[in-house]
Amino acid sequence: MLPNNVESMIPVPGVYLPPDDEVTSTTIDYELGGVAINDATQGLNIFRWQIRIAGSEAKIQREGQAETTLFSASDMREIGLAFDQNMRPHVVYKAGNGNTLLRWFDSTLQQYVTTDFGPARTPRIALDDKRVGASSTSDVVLAYLRGSSLFYRLQRDRFGVERTLRAGLSEETRLRSIGMARNLRMNFELV
Repeated sequence: MLPNNVESMIPVPGVYLPPDDEVTSTTIDYELGGVAINDATQGLNIFRWQIRIAGSEAKIQREGQAETTLFSASDMREIGLAFDQNMRPHVVYKAGNGNTLLRWFDSTLQQYVTTDFGPARTPRIALDDKRVGASSTSDVVLAYLRGSSLFYRLQRDRFGVERTLRAGLSEETRLRSIGMARNLRMNFELV
């Protein structure tokens, strides 16, 4: 959660919680989740999940189980995974044309939709707080860079509101990762 939709006045960086503390490639991402897709009955900190690009398919796998195809999309170049509070996968990916797309569950429509946010650099996605007691205040956060600014969008706004988190960055800046740190603060790691 980002109180008042702004960064902390004094940065409080921390070490990411696993598996966000792992360095991965842009074509594979890891996330903690529940026992199965659409099953959050045991919480969201139970199993390690992986998503990866395999040709035109987004393959998802819970540790210890077989990999399955979540969806297909042509020309995926980068991918990231988050689960919402109900264990529905939200997947951000970057297409070959440079556009950032998000496949997410729209609870208003009661179905998965794909939203195109146009050109962006290093899109990342995370559920900001996976703890059981935070289910009413947590959000899936989509973050990316465009030009010299870091932007983010929230699930509670149906990802429809683009907010600037930081401006004045170098256009060479990349967003390495986002997620909850051990100090229970949402981190955005810029490099």
